[in-house]
Amino acid sequence: MASFTSSSLPQNPTLRSSALNTVIVVPLLSENKVDYNHSIRSFKTLFRSLGDINLERETHSNKDKSGAKDITLIIPNANLTPPGEWRYDDTPLQSHDWSVGCQRINFADGLQSINAKDRLKAFDKKKKNASNASHFGEFVDLIPSRGTAAIIGVLSVKDCQNEDDLHRAEVELKRWKERFTPILYAQKYWEEAFDSPMAPKHFVEKRLFVFDSFDEDNVIDLSKSKMRSGELVAFPPTENMDLHLNVVVNDLAVSIFMNLEKRIRVLDEMNDEKFGVAAGKKDDDKPGIGDVANLVSPDGTFDIPTASESEKDETGEEANQMNDQNPSPHGQNKGKINWRNMAANAVKALNKNHNTLVDDAHESLPPIENELQTIIDTTFDETRLTAKDIANIFRRNEARRFKHSADLALMAGSAMDAYDRFARAAELLKRAYDPLWYAASLEGIATSFVAMADTGGHGADQYLEKNFQYPKQVMYAATSVLGSSEEGKETSKVDRSKTTMPAAICALLEESSSILSRNVKLASIYSELLLKMAWYISELEGLHLRCLWGVGFSGGDDHDDAEGHAMTAAISGEQYRWKMTSVSKIDLEELQKRGKLDPILCTYTTEQCLRFSDIMHRCVSNGGLDAFSRACVAARCAKLCLFGVKVPSWVFTTSKKKSSERLRLPRKAAFFTVIAAESMSQCKLPDARISSAGYWAAATHLYANNGNKSGGNNSYAWANLRVSILHGLSVYGGSIASEKALERMILLLGECALKIKPTVGKSQSNEEVNSVVSAKPSSAPEFAPDSPDKIIKLDLPRKQDTRTKNGNIPARKLFTSQN
Repeated sequence: MASFTSSSLPQNPTLRSSALNTVIVVPLLSENKVDYNHSIRSFKTLFRSLGDINLERETHSNKDKSGAKDITLIIPNANLTPPGEWRYDDTPLQSHDWSVGCQRINFADGLQSINAKDRLKAFDKKKKNASNASHFGEFVDLIPSRGTAAIIGVLSVKDCQNEDDLHRAEVELKRWKERFTPILYAQKYWEEAFDSPMAPKHFVEKRLFVFDSFDEDNVIDLSKSKMRSGELVAFPPTENMDLHLNVVVNDLAVSIFMNLEKRIRVLDEMNDEKFGVAAGKKDDDKPGIGDVANLVSPDGTFDIPTASESEKDETGEEANQMNDQNPSPHGQNKGKINWRNMAANAVKALNKNHNTLVDDAHESLPPIENELQTIIDTTFDETRLTAKDIANIFRRNEARRFKHSADLALMAGSAMDAYDRFARAAELLKRAYDPLWYAASLEGIATSFVAMADTGGHGADQYLEKNFQYPKQVMYAATSVLGSSEEGKETSKVDRSKTTMPAAICALLEESSSILSRNVKLASIYSELLLKMAWYISELEGLHLRCLWGVGFSGGDDHDDAEGHAMTAAISGEQYRWKMTSVSKIDLEELQKRGKLDPILCTYTTEQCLRFSDIMHRCVSNGGLDAFSRACVAARCAKLCLFGVKVPSWVFTTSKKKSSERLRLPRKAAFFTVIAAESMSQCKLPDARISSAGYWAAATHLYANNGNKSGGNNSYAWANLRVSILHGLSVYGGSIASEKALERMILLLGECALKIKPTVGKSQSNEEVNSVVSAKPSSAPEFAPDSPDKIIKLDLPRKQDTRTKNGNIPARKLFTSQN
């Protein structure tokens, strides 16, 4: 496979990505036979068929069906047949219902898809110490959706001369599975000396899709296969492909769900076990330190969360003394201490009455195979651990397994189970002072809200009704307008205990981002979180503000779906879920007629676009990203700007053809494209120059040829960026593009220049300078100020002339006499 440079971030991160199960599809026996191999052709046929599936399911591909590299299928649970041994009273997913909800599967081209290449490079065991490795694979324990749910090998029997070739294909599929399967983070540094019961390798499905086995010329006996029952699937001729593929995909979805359920059960069993001194501990015990996973700032200090009053009483005077030595610059004590002394001081404070160390502490610690870790986890001195420290380590591991199981519940399509587990994990992790996993749990709660709104499920609509409503300004307006009638009083009553879903989600994500921004090692997932926030604001915030549950959910993240699609009814049991809410009874049309609705919505839409732009600026300005990852982030921001911010219509009329509109930001997209071009030009890659030239060319098309006329003709800011874009294209573009870019840049610079003739050898007074600058040239440039109140005035201070006799300024004065 050709060399590939991986970004530290996923390709298109969204708040729906965490619910996806990735399935890698690879052709077998295709080495050096790309143009003539029958398996390659069968592989392409399979992807075309996956893109054409529309039997009560939703599909999306990021390319046309003939060349799709990623295809997402959303399969309603109602279409699936659960295994005979499955029981509702035995599953760890208490809110799962086979009649509602769905399973989401992303099929990725194992040879060309960026999602597959990212995983292949990140999970390659042979290159774990490579200098160019990304952080994509460093957070698989924290983000299970980055793993692989199944691996599918495509084989045509026309490429097999005998059974030996069939067995060779099976061995090749086994190797592909090993390469695409992640390992626990702790295993990377223990050379896989142990086997964990929660290791992903135990839960990855394997399938061999065999094509052309029904041809008359076939001499291969598939019964000679060494694969287990159900792993080998023989496909019929192409004309019968759709119906058979429908059955095969449903069977694969059930197998993936069962594996997720097994993983959750394993984690729950590990949490139920009691190890060492952790046995018998109650949940209301206040944990002490989480000295294994910490967010350490560059200056070597650690920001400990403020302890509660009960914790201060428990820690005693020594803890207060420790905090007094490190006062907060904002007047509040945040307990900032030096990292080298943090563990010792905290242990001493927490164990004032239990200051004896544990003998043979390493024997009392939890087994390494029971731990979930990330790149920021650090080692510690086992000989200095006390009994309470070991108990806190057990408590921290339990909380992390809760969070891990919550992600798996979300991938299994059970949003309510995921929410319950995320909320429980956040509570435990906050007590354990485990900030990274606590921040990830907050993000998980926001993700579960999105899943509830998208797919519903058992108990989801009841939860949404209990907690979310229209913005309070709309609710107050409805109360004032509709309060005169008895019916209006009931339907428009403002419940102060409720909020809007966008407010809740943005608050959770902002809190999470404030934690992730504190460590440079978390730069990739920090930018990923900001991209998810930007996507949410542009795609779903308007819909959730309107409480349109189920609207906007489709197979892909960047495509509108048709309102009232049968898919919504197949997933949630109701075609129009949002009509079942209490706020839907408010007469919005009457509010609009009385002029109460439009001012509120206009203000909110403006704030929405401002927040959308601000988040993307924060994302690309992340100093911890490498050049290639920054280019990918900037390109994603440009794409979001071009796609636009969705603004749904609150009052639907027959004159409107669409239920929503999009506010696109092409100039902002050009700005982010420039950042992508500059970042790509700094990459030391063989094709970096070509990619940079493409970005520069795209920026010239995105950025307007004329300045903004809203503020008159004063467009110097526009001209400045326009010149920068043309200069970049002239440097990195081809010969023809460079020549044209230089011509336009020179013309633009000529129009920008003010026609001021400097007087050589003669000092100019302040009044003379002001009169020259204020004078408008006879042939005014397009973006020169044209109104008297916008004429530039310079109030230059009178200074002694520093020019020499020949009228020149000394070189050393150029950097000292000017601001």
